[in-house]
Amino acid sequence: MRHLPRRPARYSALAMLVCAPVAPLPAQAAPGCAADATYTTLDFWIGSWDVYVGDTLVGTNRISAVLRGCAVVEEWEDARGGRGRSLFYVEPGTDRWKQVWVTDSPRRPGGVKEKRQMAPAAGGGVRFLGEVSANGVARLDRTTLLPLPSGEVRQLIEVSDDGGTTWRAVFDARYRRRRARRRVPAAPPCRPAGRAAGPRAPPAIGAAPGHRPAAARALLPPPPARRAGRPPGAAPAGDARRR
Repeated sequence: MRHLPRRPARYSALAMLVCAPVAPLPAQAAPGCAADATYTTLDFWIGSWDVYVGDTLVGTNRISAVLRGCAVVEEWEDARGGRGRSLFYVEPGTDRWKQVWVTDSPRRPGGVKEKRQMAPAAGGGVRFLGEVSANGVARLDRTTLLPLPSGEVRQLIEVSDDGGTTWRAVFDARYRRRRARRRVPAAPPCRPAGRAAGPRAPPAIGAAPGHRPAAARALLPPPPARRAGRPPGAAPAGDARRR
């Protein structure tokens, strides 16, 4: 019997690695926070808003989800041009939102705030609570955001000087979504009636010199010189007969 040469062991091991079934890699979670219900708490507030106290427009506010839904940014501008910005994010290990608020007047009372999400407000609203100092006195400061059946949002800011026993409203506003403004196309330029569009035609060669531009008259050949004496066919001097 004829014996075949034996293959080295390293070739056998290589063949086992190539032919072995490959186990599928575990699916990786999609980046971002859209799939986590904790991060949808403020979805009702996202958008561009006109903000009214009663019938008075007091400012505008734009609320945007950023970082793939993992944070929310507030961009406030009041009717006099004052501005404020908030960053909302979920504190790790708490599953509760936190707000950091900064304005362009950070040294005045309320110019900088930090608030944390508290128990849900009545009616399904979201409530934040913090502490501010006014004239050296600490007071509680809470904000309630309440979605309304009309699609508007009510924002109520209250303060308490007795540790939360009683509350006093300092800002009670309604948010109304801003409507997109339609762009009106510009009208075409007007032309004098009866004049066709396009370049202006040059005057006819036979037109009277008074109706021809000076530059065109300069291009015409000079008229022929007249000979001295009587023109052909002219009547002699003193002949007044009609021919």
